[in-house]
Amino acid sequence: MKLKSGVALGLAAVIAFAMFSGPVMTASSAPTHTTIRGIYSRTAYNNNRLYSDSDNSGGYSQGDIVTAHAILHKGGKATGKIVDFCGIVDDRGPGQVQCDSTFVRPKGDTITFSGQAADDPSPGIVHHASITGGTGRYARARGTVKIEFGEHAIHYVFRVITQ
Repeated sequence: MKLKSGVALGLAAVIAFAMFSGPVMTASSAPTHTTIRGIYSRTAYNNNRLYSDSDNSGGYSQGDIVTAHAILHKGGKATGKIVDFCGIVDDRGPGQVQCDSTFVRPKGDTITFSGQAADDPSPGIVHHASITGGTGRYARARGTVKIEFGEHAIHYVFRVITQ
């Protein structure tokens, strides 16, 4: 009889430990790290930009909205489309913009990202944004996006963590 009660006590301890120690990571739930790279031409970006003068001031001012979209390429192949929605939050100097953007992958999955930066697209300027989520394969995604402005192209590097 003592053996049976000892086994029951041991089993109870294992169950209690499992209940209170947090989730157990399995191979299928371990985070996946993915890097996606792509570029698009500055001409394509500038041709697909729309500006909304929210206060009808006739110029760049706080509260104005800029939207843009362009196809992202890598090695001559489309890797998706970037859609930007940016609000001007400070119109002094080069200005500051807050952008909420979506990267739409060829099969329809999306990665959303957001960041605030100086509105300065000069070559050599680098901006960083935070990945805030996504859909499909990128649901609950997190990570960072590096956006680097070149002379003729804008380079994106997505460092995506999915679970």
